[in-house]
Amino acid sequence: PERALSDLDAIDPTLDDSKRMAELAPEHVSKKHALLTYGAIASGLRANASLALARLDAARAALEKRRTLFMGRYKDTKREEDARALTLVETRLAENASARHDANAAKDWMAAALQRADALAASSNLKLDWDQLHVLRVAAELALRADVPASFDLPGRLRDTYAQMVAKKDRAYRGYERWFEIYLTLLDRP
Repeated sequence: PERALSDLDAIDPTLDDSKRMAELAPEHVSKKHALLTYGAIASGLRANASLALARLDAARAALEKRRTLFMGRYKDTKREEDARALTLVETRLAENASARHDANAAKDWMAAALQRADALAASSNLKLDWDQLHVLRVAAELALRADVPASFDLPGRLRDTYAQMVAKKDRAYRGYERWFEIYLTLLDRP
């Protein structure tokens, strides 16, 4: 991780160099899009290296930068993959806030991630979306492990989603079904 951070410190200035971005950008991609893409990759690597070194504030800063860059891409493209990347970054920000013992920030980031995942599912005409399942699993994990309150009815949402998975009878959901069974049992304890 230390080496990765050192390499990123050397690379970061080139990301602000428009001439270098012009060289790196494929012909069909604008310099702006290349800057946002390479910046998002670099900030993701920086976040991972910082987390590996337990530098939670540095990881938060890198994740927030990554979110800002993906927001820039999403505003330009409105592509589903950019919205999904935002959902993942917001979920990671919630986990980071929980690790920093900032329950309010964790709750807010989880709400943002779920709202985005729900919007993605609605735009795709899906009742169940993998991003929703992931966000709900992380929300349950944070609620049980770190007492992070949800800004929505977490047990109710888990119950509804679990019932939808069971009704589909699709083996692809089995892993999430088992996790949701465990979370519901633990969350329903007095």
